[in-house]
Amino acid sequence: SIIPTKNYRGANILQKRELDEVEEDRECFLCLIALKLAGRIAQKRYTSTNSSGASSDLQEASEMAREMILYYGLEDEYENLSLYDIKKKDFMYELMSNDEKVFIHEKTKKILEEARKKAEVVIEENKAELDILAKALMKKGMLTAKEVESLLENIKVNVLN
Repeated sequence: SIIPTKNYRGANILQKRELDEVEEDRECFLCLIALKLAGRIAQKRYTSTNSSGASSDLQEASEMAREMILYYGLEDEYENLSLYDIKKKDFMYELMSNDEKVFIHEKTKKILEEARKKAEVVIEENKAELDILAKALMKKGMLTAKEVESLLENIKVNVLN
């Protein structure tokens, strides 16, 4: 669904997994964050508004960006330092100066912006498919996995012919 309703607020197509299970590099993180932001971007594109429906995706994307910096050391400024307390399962903000907190906030925003741009490119590259899905969603409100597969299969056939 791209339009939140009283009893239904969309669907997760990617199950959250523990990032420690697999080694991820910076590019992989950016793609995962872009995926989280894509729903919100598509919603705004097709409904001209944002809603609270994508708030959990936005929170997860922001958290992943902070993890890149403070937990995994995937940004140059913190590549040799982890500021994550495994016992508390939280970042060690109490050890940071206000300037560091501001820097991390700004760096997080830059990562999110970079991922947003990636998501927009993918959305634009798949505009035909998204237009068909959005039209069907606007008409029905929700689609089952089979309905989505059917719509996408029809697109593939039409593109090949």
